[in-house]
Amino acid sequence: MLLVGEIVLILGFMILLKVFGLIGRTKKVTGVARSALEVVRDRDLDDRQKEAATQKYAKELFSLFIVIAGASLIALGIPLGIVWIMELANLLTVAEVISATLTLEFLGIAVVLSGVMFLWGKTRFG
Repeated sequence: MLLVGEIVLILGFMILLKVFGLIGRTKKVTGVARSALEVVRDRDLDDRQKEAATQKYAKELFSLFIVIAGASLIALGIPLGIVWIMELANLLTVAEVISATLTLEFLGIAVVLSGVMFLWGKTRFG
């Protein structure tokens, strides 16, 4: 049953990352930051224009931070909640599952599964 708890944690988290679009949002952060840097480096803009543009980018980055942080907490919280419910049903303990996730074997499997899901996403969604 411990294996089921581990699977729920890793696959649940990875699926929810995909469902919430967190990977795309992190790419958007990079794009916004690059745009802000271009504005700062633009010699054709005066200081007021630069300030107005960078404030707009700062607000966008802050909103992305809130969304990414909140969605990440939910993406981790739901699988942990399922494991906790499994503990209430006396199927396993959360402590055992957490301890198991810290082993090299688990981390290796997690890396492989992450790679598979990444490649699957690339081929399926272009």
